Amino acid sequence: FRRISAGVFTRYYHYDENLSYFRLSPSVNFFIRKPYPRSPLIQILKLRAVSVTRELRSGFDGPANSFNNASYQVFNARYRLEHTSILKPYTITADFQLGDKFSRLDVTADLRWMLPNKKWLIWRNFGGVFLNNDFADQGIRPNYYSYGLSGTLDYLFDYNFIGRSDSSGIWSQQMFITDGGFRSQTRVFADDWMLSSSLSVPIWTVFGLFGDIGFADNFEQLYWDYGGRISIFTDFLEVYLPVASNQQTFINQPNYAQNIRFILNLDLSAMVERLRRGFY
Repeated sequence: FRRISAGVFTRYYHYDENLSYFRLSPSVNFFIRKPYPRSPLIQILKLRAVSVTRELRSGFDGPANSFNNASYQVFNARYRLEHTSILKPYTITADFQLGDKFSRLDVTADLRWMLPNKKWLIWRNFGGVFLNNDFADQGIRPNYYSYGLSGTLDYLFDYNFIGRSDSSGIWSQQMFITDGGFRSQTRVFADDWMLSSSLSVPIWTVFGLFGDIGFADNFEQLYWDYGGRISIFTDFLEVYLPVASNQQTFINQPNYAQNIRFILNLDLSAMVERLRRGFY
């Protein structure tokens, strides 16, 4: 290793009205030595334990209380391989999580090519599988720890969702490209396995197109969607305008604005790192 860092991180915030959570997360990062000084490869192995304590509504009786996920602990091991090529960067991430009632393993490959218009063609692939899942075994599908075809349920509270528990309004449309990575809202979850592939194609300035395909728990149903993309700051400020999916046609709906989704990533350290390395 070329460097090892360790720390303990805490966070206290509210995830719903009058309902708070507290997270404690000790972690250690192993930065693997490069094969040679000018190598474009960056390899990081991160080990952490995440302990979350949530307040639940008084009188709530459901899966959250049945499985006691008002308080839970998850061990997380993540390996990240990043190739920092100027024209063809890629990132491969393997993530393993182990909890009291479940364990899961997933791999994400993010490949990018700079086109003649100086914009990025992005191809993302995701595959995830539950190694064991007591929730699914007892018929609780979906549950708090399911894979989401349209993004994470974020039970580890890793992402800055402004309206984390909103079910309507603009902040309910905020998203991050995680899990299945679909840009339209599918409300599809997986408790056995999930496969997906997503493509972002730039057209002119900040405007482009997107398309997603995937499977969730079985090969009988192919999920897909496509639409328009406005990329103001890639991965940090993007807007998605879905046109159609296997579930519905969005473009002719009177309440179309409710189907628009957007990325707003306010992680300052990630922004600084992106600016330091370049806009890929």
